[in-house]
Amino acid sequence: MLLSNNLKKLPLEKIPDFCRRWQVNEFCLFGSVLSDNFDNESDVDVMVQFDPAAWPTFPRIEASRNYLRRNQILSSAQVVYAA
Repeated sequence: MLLSNNLKKLPLEKIPDFCRRWQVNEFCLFGSVLSDNFDNESDVDVMVQFDPAAWPTFPRIEASRNYLRRNQILSSAQVVYAA
């Protein structure tokens, strides 16, 4: 996996334990963290894929009616953990 300078600043070593604890099969980042626009004021956009046995309680991006935003997120997301 090729890491940008921004990703090198994140605590990536903690992600596998987090994912196992919360039944996350895939953990992706998207948005400004993957670009040169990322700075100390930026948030970190995260997309996860849960294990089928998990019961997440928030909407799925695949079900979004905003197809432009959905496609932009799905096409730009970078996997940083996969079970």
